[in-house]
Amino acid sequence: MITALIAGKLYGTPILRTSRDGKHRFATAKMRVAQDGADALFVNLVCFGDTAKAALLALDDGDALAAVGTLKLSVWTDGNGTARPQVSMTADRIESTYTVERKRRISRGEDTDAELAERKARPQRAPATQRTGRFIGKRATPARRDTGAMPDDTLDDVAF
Repeated sequence: MITALIAGKLYGTPILRTSRDGKHRFATAKMRVAQDGADALFVNLVCFGDTAKAALLALDDGDALAAVGTLKLSVWTDGNGTARPQVSMTADRIESTYTVERKRRISRGEDTDAELAERKARPQRAPATQRTGRFIGKRATPARRDTGAMPDDTLDDVAF
């Protein structure tokens, strides 16, 4: 499994699809990634998460974007028998210049969207203090037993 961040331009319009069993919806698209002195590389994108789907479907042909997710590399053969690389990504996150600029406006307090301003004003949840039976927050220091440890001055000649 390769986790990657790829930046490029959307090639065509994203499509919202439904799984064969009709239970799941996902978005697909193709991204064109420029390479120095070589043909452009096309990356097939698939988004299953609601946030990533919405971000991808909000974009249009030619929009700049960055995708973060799991990369799969393979090879296909064209009509002339030439082997070509095929890159597919299951994207967990889609960022565009629009979303980056919007986040900047929100952080500067310049956003006009009432919903986002309300979401920003909501108090954040405190992080969980327990996970799988372990205490994660500040740990209570147990009372130390005197085990006859070395006095502190025995480590004076040790270089740290």
